[in-house]
Amino acid sequence: MWNEDAGTWISGSEDCTVRIWSADGLSCVHKLDVVNPVTSINIDKTNKCFLVAGENEYSAYNGFTYVKLRSFTGHNDLVHKVIHVPQLSQYITASRDKTLRVWHSYTGGVQKPVEESAETDSDVKRQVVGDEPINQESVETHRIGTSSN
Repeated sequence: MWNEDAGTWISGSEDCTVRIWSADGLSCVHKLDVVNPVTSINIDKTNKCFLVAGENEYSAYNGFTYVKLRSFTGHNDLVHKVIHVPQLSQYITASRDKTLRVWHSYTGGVQKPVEESAETDSDVKRQVVGDEPINQESVETHRIGTSSN
């Protein structure tokens, strides 16, 4: 993944490392040891950080110093993908636990843990995640059903 602001490449591996590479991609300039195998990396250009997904969480790291800024937890299984939606200041994660979750993006502040509201439907559980509650219609957890064929 290209980190345009820092002029570096970022890669993650099943060996529980994230590597920062020079602009030409030929030399590793920094190595981060993470707890779990890396399944997804994405860039948050707005907040100058990058996102690393693994087992049942993902974390935001400073795009220049590589310091872990915050971990986001809540999934019950492997997080396959994390994306940043800058227009909404949100991250979306997809997990093997058959859920998609929408989160407030990292802003540098202390974020509150997940608050669950009453389950309105057996297939959808709504949650508020982040600094302050926002419209529950826009911050959700969706259970992805399986069809029998």
